Amino acid sequence: MGDLRGAVLAAGRGTRLQPLTFRRPKPLVPLGAGLLIERPLTALSCLGVPRVGVNAHHLGAQVAPGLAHRPEVTAVVHEATLQGTGGGIRGIAAALGGRETLVAANGDALFDFPLAPVLAAHRARGALGTLALRRVPEGSPFARVGVDAQGRVHRIAEVAGPDADGHALTFGAFTGVQFMEPELVAMLPAEGECDVLRTAWRDGLAAR
Repeated sequence: MGDLRGAVLAAGRGTRLQPLTFRRPKPLVPLGAGLLIERPLTALSCLGVPRVGVNAHHLGAQVAPGLAHRPEVTAVVHEATLQGTGGGIRGIAAALGGRETLVAANGDALFDFPLAPVLAAHRARGALGTLALRRVPEGSPFARVGVDAQGRVHRIAEVAGPDADGHALTFGAFTGVQFMEPELVAMLPAEGECDVLRTAWRDGLAAR
């Protein structure tokens, strides 16, 4: 689909996977027959995303050569200083250019669902942004995103929309996959480290 662009957030320090990340960045850690980052890359490829950007930090010089076999990876953004999820999306979006819908996935997200139905729902609702959630048991510590009966997001952790308390909400776990229209990407701070859910999404909830 030429009306999409992709972002894979992979600029961590790799501390939780040590010692595997002593000599290689986390995105390039082997997983099955491929690499950890290839799970989200393959999901984006199956959706038809033609251009994907990846951010990198720890041992970041290895990322571009390590992904040279992936034709959809058209930009690798090295972060000398970690920019957070919001800053990572901002940098990748700037490197890719354009104003297509941005599909962003965490580089270590091991999700097993197709993205096409999520995209279809996103566009059918004319949404500014869509978070892909997973059902979890009631009371789970991962149940952080509250949605109403129509699937509208009203609460993300401690971030709440202006009328969040006026709705009966069901809570799910964020899978690390999100769809963002250019107007939502533009709500990210112009510079500095930031969390996408606590900046752009916060402002998007408040503006609705």
